[in-house]
Amino acid sequence: MLCPEVRSNGAGRKLIARQVSYRQLLKNRDFGLLIFAQSISNFGDWLIIGILVAMVTELVPTNINPALAVAGLWIAKIAPSLFFSPFIGALVDRTDRKKGMIYSDLIRAGLVALLPFSSVLGGLFFVYLVIFLSEIFTLFFVPAKDASIPNLVKKDQLVDANSLSFTLNQVTMLIGLGVGTTIILVVNRLIAFVPVLKNFAGTNTAIYLDATTFVFSAIAVSFIHMPKQRVKVDKGHTIFEEVKDTFRFIAANPKIKSIIISVGFSVLGLGTILVVGPQYAQVDLGLGRDGFLILLTMLAVGLVIGAVSSSWLTHIISKESLFSASLTIVGLSLIGFAVFPAVTPAIILSLISGSALGIMYVSAYTIFHEQVSDDIRGRLFTALEADLRLGLIISLLITSALASTIGDQKLNIFGQMVTINSSQIVLFGGGVIVFVVSLYAFSVTRALARKAIVEKVNASEK
Repeated sequence: MLCPEVRSNGAGRKLIARQVSYRQLLKNRDFGLLIFAQSISNFGDWLIIGILVAMVTELVPTNINPALAVAGLWIAKIAPSLFFSPFIGALVDRTDRKKGMIYSDLIRAGLVALLPFSSVLGGLFFVYLVIFLSEIFTLFFVPAKDASIPNLVKKDQLVDANSLSFTLNQVTMLIGLGVGTTIILVVNRLIAFVPVLKNFAGTNTAIYLDATTFVFSAIAVSFIHMPKQRVKVDKGHTIFEEVKDTFRFIAANPKIKSIIISVGFSVLGLGTILVVGPQYAQVDLGLGRDGFLILLTMLAVGLVIGAVSSSWLTHIISKESLFSASLTIVGLSLIGFAVFPAVTPAIILSLISGSALGIMYVSAYTIFHEQVSDDIRGRLFTALEADLRLGLIISLLITSALASTIGDQKLNIFGQMVTINSSQIVLFGGGVIVFVVSLYAFSVTRALARKAIVEKVNASEK
């Protein structure tokens, strides 16, 4: 049985005089290699997102709607975390994480390299199979990487380490999308006519480049001097029993449980913008067909700002309060999108909500690193990943149904008839969900703070 390991870092925590800079962190050879491996493989993942969408639409049979083929692609990417995450999490904690990350990278490289031959190896089904299997190994790599960070940096560097990790994820995502788009639009036209390069031009160029990024990631991880992890496996203890222990741990640790619940429900509310965002940008804001990309870009910029600012904010406010406050800001921002459907407010709200999301991510991951012991950390990060994806799937399904059912509504506000689009209604509902979740997170934080004070008083009286 696993016992909760809770270490309070309440109001009495001393402020750190000077935050640890990213440059100092990157001087840590092993952490730098881990971040490089994460960044280059993340770049490769986003490099071929658009290419995969184009590939499945080309391979789809004429009797199947291309939209269904694209939906199948996202199902193949998300499904592994829903079905296998508890068991993969147990493997992350049972096995050598460094070797596991290397094998995961090399296997993903081999799988991705097969994609150009999809048309002769099974068509659309083969693409889905490759993506499904790749995501299984991604599901091992990411929690293993996250669980390894506290073993490579000092405790007072955890916030900066998570901030840097998240920031580089966003930067490499934007670069990957940009390079992928360039390859699709430019490289195909420039070199596809050269016979000897036809098999490597255009979309295939991006696919082979993606496979190469996994190889470089594996090489980088192989040079990391990873401290020996603590592995607690009771004799005769099966993986199924370890999965049960993970849920017992979460149930017995109020702080960890509140984060997992809050993250899941916040994604449920945030998913609304992915479904109705394009319609909101085009119809409500009048930005045209590509208007949603403007909002997403501002959101991504905000994510980076939030992640970077987390480093000094956590020296002023506790991470628990910061997590709850960021949820509140995200909820109010979604409500703001619905109430103020204009371009300038929408751009400002995109920056604000993105910043709050970045702060929420860094705060949550740092709390996990500080509160969870090494022997169960992999399982907890895998559970968090599954929590995110489950919330997203439920949100996409519910939001799609609501958006198509509700329709536009006319309301009498102060004697004037006002038309409210379905996208505004859905965004308002999503904002309310996130706001209510933030109140729950605040209540747990306050309850734990009061409990810590009572325990301190009782201890002093003894």
